[in-house]
Amino acid sequence: MEILGMADDDSAAPMEIQLEPEPSAPTPAVPAVETGEIGMEILDIVDDDSAAPMEIQLEPEPPAPTPTVPAVETDELVMEIIGPAADDTAPMDIRLEPEPPAAFPTKLAVGTGEIGMEILGTIEDDTAASPAEDGEIVLEIVGPVRPATPPEPTAPIRPTPKAAALCQRGNEALQQKNIDAALRYYTEAIEQQPDCGEAFNNRGLAYLQQGQAAKAIADFSQTLRLKPDNAKTYCQRGNASLQLRQVDAAIADYTKALKLKPDYLVALNNRAKSFIQKSQFAEAIADYSEAIRLDPDYAIVYSNRGRVYALQGRQNEALADFCRAIKLTPARPGRNPALAIAYHFRGKAYLENKQYDEALADFSQTVQFDPGHANAWCLRGEAFLARKQAADALADLDRAIELNPRLADAFALRGQARIMKNLFGQAIEDFTTALRLNPQHAVAGNNRGLAYAQMGQHDKALADFSKVMAMKPELLGSNPAHAEAYFNQAMNLMHLGRQAEATKLLNTALTLRPDHEPALFYRGTAYLHQEAYDKALTDFNRAIELSPAQARLFGQRSLAWLRLQKIDEALADADRAIELDPELTEAYFHRGLVFIQKNFFDKAIADFSRTIELNPRHGVAYKNRGRAYALKGQRTAALEDFNKAIELVPENALAYFLRAQQWQYLNDDKKAAADLKTACDLGLDAACQELKKIKQLK
Repeated sequence: MEILGMADDDSAAPMEIQLEPEPSAPTPAVPAVETGEIGMEILDIVDDDSAAPMEIQLEPEPPAPTPTVPAVETDELVMEIIGPAADDTAPMDIRLEPEPPAAFPTKLAVGTGEIGMEILGTIEDDTAASPAEDGEIVLEIVGPVRPATPPEPTAPIRPTPKAAALCQRGNEALQQKNIDAALRYYTEAIEQQPDCGEAFNNRGLAYLQQGQAAKAIADFSQTLRLKPDNAKTYCQRGNASLQLRQVDAAIADYTKALKLKPDYLVALNNRAKSFIQKSQFAEAIADYSEAIRLDPDYAIVYSNRGRVYALQGRQNEALADFCRAIKLTPARPGRNPALAIAYHFRGKAYLENKQYDEALADFSQTVQFDPGHANAWCLRGEAFLARKQAADALADLDRAIELNPRLADAFALRGQARIMKNLFGQAIEDFTTALRLNPQHAVAGNNRGLAYAQMGQHDKALADFSKVMAMKPELLGSNPAHAEAYFNQAMNLMHLGRQAEATKLLNTALTLRPDHEPALFYRGTAYLHQEAYDKALTDFNRAIELSPAQARLFGQRSLAWLRLQKIDEALADADRAIELDPELTEAYFHRGLVFIQKNFFDKAIADFSRTIELNPRHGVAYKNRGRAYALKGQRTAALEDFNKAIELVPENALAYFLRAQQWQYLNDDKKAAADLKTACDLGLDAACQELKKIKQLK
């Protein structure tokens, strides 16, 4: 069965938004378990972080010497106060509640046992945060800030001295993160001077920080009535519209801002973010590229464009942009959110490319520059999982959950780590928490089903797989979690002996993912049980095309050739399987069957003996070694093997029938008749016919 990893689908997740910064200056196959009939395996996994949240900047001033506003992590809001202030204060951080982030899908092998699993790497859950609330926003407060620098007028009438003083006090309160006080001062300024555009603008910023986007829009609209040519206010109103998920309105305002100010980098950057919300990736890339043309050293835009490239699967271009962003972002000791962001998203690109060492290095840099970055701890945990370092993964995922207890992906990934350590009960608890936080978390639902299956609770496993298959049917073609749910449900049914039902589910899994090699392998195995040997051969052929070094594929195809009486082909495949994996039990077993067909009884006995050495409870191998001994006339050895086969598999009718033949050769008709009757009762028609002949002779 496949364990899904986080498929980091943050396609609708918010990007970082900035308002009014200065332009930034210098981001396995485990052998089949030997059942004698169907091998089940532990498989590997994959993520898709194609749609991670992006950073968006708003309102940069054109570079003078290149003042730098540090990019801020995905849950921060940054405000820039422009005008006369007591000091030349840098942008301040204001925390917002972030949406739970996501993680890339990564292939991992886990666990042992009869049911194989594939961890398909983590995804970010696809419940999108509001466009502005997970991003970096730099808000410009208009008004007197620097005594030495005259403020840019934003309204046709300058503030009266009393209104100006109230606005200044509001600006200071906002800088100190005292939003309520700031709102009070701005409101008093408006009462003193109803046409004070500065007060309306800055009160709108305060409302935006409080998450009251509708009130912010009303104030920005009043500012624009007082001064219709204010590009910055159009940009701010666009940000508020994004917070309300009014993407078309946001695009309209950013476009108006750009008409007034064509080189407006922030408006380009944020309009690009809005285009991404509408999956208009070409338009987004065009805006980012224009921003880069205007300012080739604008680091945050490289990060944002790189994330769009990642959404499109253009990983090399994404990595190039992230590397450029890192090079342009100034390094400084201590906390550096701007650099953390660039490393974070380059790490995600490496994770998507399965470059786990590089991903680990970048996520380590991220948490060094921003120790509170929960998503980076989560993704580094996923990278450790990809390297099968469960203990390291658990430590990182514990830290991610400590930082953000609502991070569903962290719980889902920690559940996977616990499965790797065979802590199935604890894993179920984590998957249950992930599903409580996000009921549509297909990865958590799938993997909880696997944990239940490992604990033998197949009814609960079937229920979980069914729920995953019912999730968001419109995503069936794009979300690997759904294909894996069908696959895992099929594995559970095969374990219960329900081959026909399993085959139907495997058909669906392969419709969703035609290159799903494990599904091809198991459907081929199911076809063998149904005696549809040509169909089985077709599936094994396709699986071998996809994974030419998988020993189990050659081992199982050898059985298909044998059933089709293609003895030489069967022998060649069995030899190849053993060459690839000298401890693949079923390959020796199948080659032993081939040797019996070729009357090479000593070779058959040797291969069945090797099968038994690898799996002492392989009842079918005892039965067939007994056949080889019988064909050589070694009755005693044959009887011993048939006895052992019946001990291990009491319902094996053919073993009773073959043992009856040995009793007949030894003239023990009573024991022969008893074994024939048992074989007949178990449904073997040949035994019933033989028993009937004996009775007629008597």
